[in-house]
Amino acid sequence: MAGRYELADVIGRGAMGTVYRADDLVLGRSVAVKTLPWLVADQNPKSVARFEREARAAAALSHPAVVAVYDTGVDASTHFIVMELVSGRSLEAILRTEGALDPDRAAALAARVADALAAAHRAGIIHRDIKPANVMVADEGAVKVLDFGIARARGSVTLTEGASVLGTAAYMAPEQALGKPADERSDIYALGCVLYALLTGRPPFTGEGFAAIIHQQANAEPRSPCEENPGVPAALSALVMRMLAKAPEDRPQSAVEVRDRLIDLSARPPAAPGGRPGVAPAVGVPLGVAPAVEIPAARARATPATQRLAPAPRRPAPAARVPPPPPHRSAPAAPVPPPRRPAPAAPVPPPRRPAPAAPVPPPRAP
Repeated sequence: MAGRYELADVIGRGAMGTVYRADDLVLGRSVAVKTLPWLVADQNPKSVARFEREARAAAALSHPAVVAVYDTGVDASTHFIVMELVSGRSLEAILRTEGALDPDRAAALAARVADALAAAHRAGIIHRDIKPANVMVADEGAVKVLDFGIARARGSVTLTEGASVLGTAAYMAPEQALGKPADERSDIYALGCVLYALLTGRPPFTGEGFAAIIHQQANAEPRSPCEENPGVPAALSALVMRMLAKAPEDRPQSAVEVRDRLIDLSARPPAAPGGRPGVAPAVGVPLGVAPAVEIPAARARATPATQRLAPAPRRPAPAARVPPPPPHRSAPAAPVPPPRRPAPAAPVPPPRRPAPAAPVPPPRAP
């Protein structure tokens, strides 16, 4: 493709195109190439605009949780986007195999998604399709938000036709379900649905058909996560219910607020990339139709969950109390003998009197 990319096996397929693992023959590296078939582009010209907008949205975001876009173009009427490639699993696949997750792990994952959304919102981009299939967990634990195919820049003209609704019913905000404009709080509602599913094993609303679920999103109140799963802490359950408020003004007003609250509630907060507290560093995952990652067949089932998601550091176990040592008693000092009295000095004999001088004879007469 384009005289540079050699397509290999298909690693993802969906309404917005097909994703291939490919080799970049110029730089000698593996990449992900997402293509929009010419037949789809011919039948729905707006799909081309959405496809091109996906490339622009991803390229506008500089964040560890957003994959780098290397190239985009058209080859023989086939539009393509070239992106980073990593191995991992989607949250949808994790839920399918593991069911409800440990609350600490669920909160840590949701905090990383909230951080990616905060970066998108700062750039003026609303994702509008947050769901487990569009969130990848790389083998080393990094989290990536995928598929900006229906993302919209704040204030731009929507590509939705007439009264049609774009998104996934089980994770769609009430205002989207009613055909109203979506904003940052719509992504927060969708993340609340994702976190609800991580904590309970299913989204807050289920039903037969798109219309039945949309009706519940707009009118019904879900059971709280702690009612569905008694192991969910009350504070975490309350945050989820705030995120699922019907009125956007009753939800947390920013993804940053949600991220910080989730970090506070998680006993195992994710590591911080580049000094940003609370979010684990991430590597590239292809933006595109989930699961748009390469999953080695031999390892997909054998890899333990602890390797798929790098666990955040555990709290150290409290140190065992060491009893204080008994007070040291010094051995009693040996008694000091009283000083000996000096022996009495020997008596000093009195000085001897000198012997009397011999008498001097008188001089003789001459």
